[in-house]
Amino acid sequence: MTRKSHFFYTIGLDSLKVDQRLIIEYILSMKLDIHEIYHNYIIRVVLFALFTYKRQIRQPNVYKFSVLSYTKKRIPWKINLVIDTGLKLDKEDEREILLQELLDGVESDYLSTVTVTFTTPLKDVTIGVDLKSESKYEAFLYS
Repeated sequence: MTRKSHFFYTIGLDSLKVDQRLIIEYILSMKLDIHEIYHNYIIRVVLFALFTYKRQIRQPNVYKFSVLSYTKKRIPWKINLVIDTGLKLDKEDEREILLQELLDGVESDYLSTVTVTFTTPLKDVTIGVDLKSESKYEAFLYS
């Protein structure tokens, strides 16, 4: 069995009388941009890490460290990840906001938006992520 016929046998086309040139042209015409694949993978890993550790957002330094270590373990490229959790209020203001959220049911956006900047092989990316609306990102993360 020759090498070409072995290839077509393994994909189940040995018994068909198919023009080999058409198959090869089809395979070569398929769009395969490896940088785009890496780009989408990096974005998914970063978003997944942001939502995985969102319970640690009350301690921004711990949150940043957790997200950075998670992405560093799963992404083999240097992406220069920068995480901005926003303005840090003093203890009294933060305590007052938490009490209003818990006792009065007042919605606040304090520490709910994270801005992430990083570099992929395709381009530089800046994403603003609302941690309270995870359902908005579910279709992208889990598809």
